[in-house]
Amino acid sequence: MNIDKINNAGQVQALNDKTGVKAQETKSPALGNDTVSISQAALQAREAAQVQKAVSSASDVRADRVREVKEKLARGEYDNPSNEVLGHIAAKLTTAVKAGQ
Repeated sequence: MNIDKINNAGQVQALNDKTGVKAQETKSPALGNDTVSISQAALQAREAAQVQKAVSSASDVRADRVREVKEKLARGEYDNPSNEVLGHIAAKLTTAVKAGQ
């Protein structure tokens, strides 16, 4: 029985035989200089995104105002806080007391 003749197996083997194949010489072509330019609109968009990120990550607490109010309270100059301020202080104290329990 001759298996080489079934489905042209001999031809497949001949294709797989790499002894007669020469390695292709590869020459790298001279590389050109690539350039990138960024439009003014893209630069402005990047700057706007950076500003927006900085603003969104900034604290809502104004340390200078907090320090000023604390100093006034310590000196007794903050005698007549509004109902809104009193309500806010009461809510903070309530939260602090509940958290401590």
